[in-house]
Amino acid sequence: MRASNLERQKWRSRCREELSRHIRARLGITIEPAQVRLLPRSDDPYRWHSVPEKQHLFSKNLSDHSIGAYKSLCSGIGKTFEAAVLGTSMLPTEADISFTGKISRLQTENSDLKAELETCKSNLCIEQQKRLDLENTVNCLQLEIVQTQAYLEESLKAVESYTTVRHRHLDALHQVLPILEGLRQDHLG
Repeated sequence: MRASNLERQKWRSRCREELSRHIRARLGITIEPAQVRLLPRSDDPYRWHSVPEKQHLFSKNLSDHSIGAYKSLCSGIGKTFEAAVLGTSMLPTEADISFTGKISRLQTENSDLKAELETCKSNLCIEQQKRLDLENTVNCLQLEIVQTQAYLEESLKAVESYTTVRHRHLDALHQVLPILEGLRQDHLG
């Protein structure tokens, strides 16, 4: 027999033994390694549950796989796939619930997190728009303040100018009034 065939046979045997141990540990069902199937028959008391990426391993008989598939099966036991009880007459064990339940729970959590992320994104957009609106309001108010200050400065200059003119007129009036009073007295007297 060729070395590659011996290596393949070694890995197939190891894979059958590990799958048998897994079924016994998970389900409490003893299946002889030679009787372990990746495609269980209808009378077999177990089924395989796997993540989508590993379902191809359960699409053909164990004896039809390559060494790479045997290695993938051995390393994936309890991680990417697991044995589960058959039918509704047998209740799933806590281990069944934990593996398939974990996948279901994680999918639900993932969906919830996606929804929460969308809500956060939406809230962020709303908050960013509020911030932009406030910045625009602040900018408008600052412009209004600058314009009002400029108007007040111009008004103050105008008041100062009017006050200066008024003082000059009052000074002139104070100078003219005595003269006018003198002229009136001269004219009356």
